[in-house]
Amino acid sequence: MKNIYIYPAIFSYANDYDDDDDISVEFFNLDGVFTFGTTPKEAHYKAKNCLESYLYKMGKHGETIPTPPKKSDIKLKKNQAIEMIIVNMRLIRDEMHKTVV
Repeated sequence: MKNIYIYPAIFSYANDYDDDDDISVEFFNLDGVFTFGTTPKEAHYKAKNCLESYLYKMGKHGETIPTPPKKSDIKLKKNQAIEMIIVNMRLIRDEMHKTVV
């Protein structure tokens, strides 16, 4: 089982005409995996947490984890940027398997 995963996340920033200042985050080839943050730091943190949870759940159910797309395969809109999200699933699996004494 692989431990380190690096996925590109698409960060969508609010438009000038948008009253909502949140930064939405989605993963190009992971259906239904998205989150948001009110600052870039918070959006990155939530994206990492979201990716960890998704990959953990897939691994737990024995599902095949999709290969991360190349950054060059992702077409961005004007208000979007790509940020690479790195997760160490070994740490997550160890944390999830701890027992409370």
